[in-house]
Amino acid sequence: MSRLSDPAVCPDCRGQVSPDAVCTACGLALTGPLATRLWRAMLTADDLVEQLRRQPVTSAVPQASTPVSTPVPAPVADTSPNFPPMPQSAGAQPAPPARSGLSGRAVPVILLGLGGLFVFVAVSLFLAVTWEVLPLAVKAALMLGFTAAVGGTAAQLARKGLRGSAEALWALVAALLMLDLSAAYTSGLFGLDHLSTRSVLTLAGGLLVVLGGGVALWAQGTRIGRCVAAECTLVAGVLLLTAVQGWSTTGVDGLREAIAVPVLVGLGVVLRHRLRDASYAVTGIGVVTWVLLAANGVSRGIEAETRAAFWTGFDGWPLLVAAGYAALVASVRTLAPEVRAIAAGSTLLGLSLLVLLPGEWTTREVLLLAAVVLALAAVTRFTSVPWATAASVLGGTVAAGAAAATVLIPAGLALDFVDRHEAWSTGPDALFPTVDDPSAWTLAALVLASLALVAAVVRRDVEQRRMLPAVGPVMLALAAAVGVAGAGQPLWVVVAALGAVTVVGVVAALVQPGHSQVVCLMLGAEALALSLAVASRSDLVLAVLASLLAVLAVAATALRREATPTVVLLVALAVDAWAHVADADILTRSDLQTAVACLFLLAASYVIPVGVPRTLTESAAGMVAVVALALAADDAAHVAATLTVVGTAVALLAVLRHDRVHLGWLGSVVLTAGTLVRLDLPTSIGAEVYTLPAAALLIASGVHRLLREPGTGTWTVLGSGLTLALVPSLLISLPEPTSLRALLVGTGAAVALVVGMQRRWQAPFLVGAAVLGVLALRFLLPLAQDVLANPLGAWMLFGSAGAACLAAGILWEQSLRNLRVASRYVVALR
Repeated sequence: MSRLSDPAVCPDCRGQVSPDAVCTACGLALTGPLATRLWRAMLTADDLVEQLRRQPVTSAVPQASTPVSTPVPAPVADTSPNFPPMPQSAGAQPAPPARSGLSGRAVPVILLGLGGLFVFVAVSLFLAVTWEVLPLAVKAALMLGFTAAVGGTAAQLARKGLRGSAEALWALVAALLMLDLSAAYTSGLFGLDHLSTRSVLTLAGGLLVVLGGGVALWAQGTRIGRCVAAECTLVAGVLLLTAVQGWSTTGVDGLREAIAVPVLVGLGVVLRHRLRDASYAVTGIGVVTWVLLAANGVSRGIEAETRAAFWTGFDGWPLLVAAGYAALVASVRTLAPEVRAIAAGSTLLGLSLLVLLPGEWTTREVLLLAAVVLALAAVTRFTSVPWATAASVLGGTVAAGAAAATVLIPAGLALDFVDRHEAWSTGPDALFPTVDDPSAWTLAALVLASLALVAAVVRRDVEQRRMLPAVGPVMLALAAAVGVAGAGQPLWVVVAALGAVTVVGVVAALVQPGHSQVVCLMLGAEALALSLAVASRSDLVLAVLASLLAVLAVAATALRREATPTVVLLVALAVDAWAHVADADILTRSDLQTAVACLFLLAASYVIPVGVPRTLTESAAGMVAVVALALAADDAAHVAATLTVVGTAVALLAVLRHDRVHLGWLGSVVLTAGTLVRLDLPTSIGAEVYTLPAAALLIASGVHRLLREPGTGTWTVLGSGLTLALVPSLLISLPEPTSLRALLVGTGAAVALVVGMQRRWQAPFLVGAAVLGVLALRFLLPLAQDVLANPLGAWMLFGSAGAACLAAGILWEQSLRNLRVASRYVVALR
């Protein structure tokens, strides 16, 4: 009889299934609707096999003398009964897939990690207790003996194939070795007290490299096959050696980095075949060293008094060497195209900085920047990948800045003129504010170079090439209007120049319809609005004009979705203009801009289909949020609140919309920035007033989506809300660990931990465990001060707890291994 459907055997790895319907070997959770469908399919497969077994066996070769017609089998009716769902344990709840839940393998890992941490803390406290009591020789024997015993146990576990246990103990051996070296240096063992601190750190790095490399290579011949902890020890040793010997100190000026970069890259190449991940990490250390080398050259250029002194003294040699290293990487054809493009971009950026540094921001510097953009346009036009790609991206960044300056500078000059003159009372011969350094006329040269770069980039795209003759003249006309306004011309000249831009924009929109039509119309509308506002010099007129343009832009979105980003900016401008009219303070204006940014950020995903218009709209909302932060820059508490609100909006968008899941990381970054700003504020300020409501909203939305879609990852929908609810209050409560805030934080973390265990949700379980761990370590500091008064207290407590955790983790892993071996044996018998 076929037994494909065995409720005690995992359908994936054929391992043993526990009573709570979870595979003990691979951690697969056999619960929920998908598991029921799989169980029904397996029962149906068993029934089909039995039907095939009951069919009569016909002869494969028919008799030659008697012609036999091939019978056409009649369709077999589906006689499979309506099987009930696979029985589950009492109280079993539908759980998410293993990728978002807690697997059986995660428990011993957490136990082993906690055990290793507790043992290390216990040994540290033991040394503090017995440092003045035991003789020097006894202390040395105890330290080396205990470290050797742990290493021997780790080796024995590796031979038995208990990889997790061996990894934890080898990591503990590395930590104990560093603790032994520190204690020996402090007490003067083996004459280590005669060495300098730098020499001792070099010795520590060398020991880590030898230990990590030796154990990693030795483990490849054991049953575990690989020891990640040993590879991490090797990488930590290389990092320590590089930080001590390979990174420059005062007076060396980049020579150490220039030597260390090829050494580290060569070491990474050597390790590539035996220890691939460690080779990547070592190469990454080499990349960091390269960044420090390039930063050394940039700092030299910034500190140089003149460009002549910078070049004649050859002070930019670190930047030149860094560019040479990057060019070598870009020339290696076996590397990934992305890596080669980044290396080529680094080379071009380094060479560009050699030309532009030291930055004095004068007319000559802007013209040099335009020349660099022209050079990048030539590289884009006449070279191939990866140089053309890197040049287009690097030059495109400068071109985008030039475009933004072209659009924003006229508005800034107009507002400056409005602030200097009383409304409705200035004659037409009044001069505009003068831009002296750099000259406003240089913007036209920069825009012209940017247009040349754009022409080189889009030379093969017919549709984009059609946009260039339309948008290009409007951008040049607007840049020329900036030059007219910034040259201190009379009012009527500035108004005429902006009016000319309006005419050029309208004509270009009529000549070249399509996507460029909206851009040209918006630029012309901006010039028209500024010219009227300058002519009237009134905040009220500016507010009315911005409102009218916003209404027109909203109407335009019914025809062209590409106009939506303009709606965001015009609405923000109109709101700020009306706030000016109402004499609102700067913090109120910041709040209004924050509300506009969050509103459009959340509404864009529901109104605009997926594509470039939605991305541009969200980017425009981000620009408005940046303006809100700039308005509140003088008030740290308001900056923290604004970052929290904007980060909550971004995280909420990631929770609610499937196609915006990647924005969850951006929301976490913004929320983290708000937390960092909040650390500098007095503790009397109640950050929970705005963090807890936002966190409650995120958590409620995340739980609702998890209940509706159990397969969603818990970090995606709950990570931001949990960190916002616990981490800011945790950081505030650390200076006073006995306060009510600390008690509430611990209670909330415990609730998250319990809920995560009950629902098998990974994010609340790990966040709660991490917060409780940080609180416990904070309470360790007072214990360390009082430990000498009670030598049998703290270190014995931590030692016992660590030993218990290690023993439980080892036994758990051994039981899992035994179950896997037994299940394979049973499968082999079948």
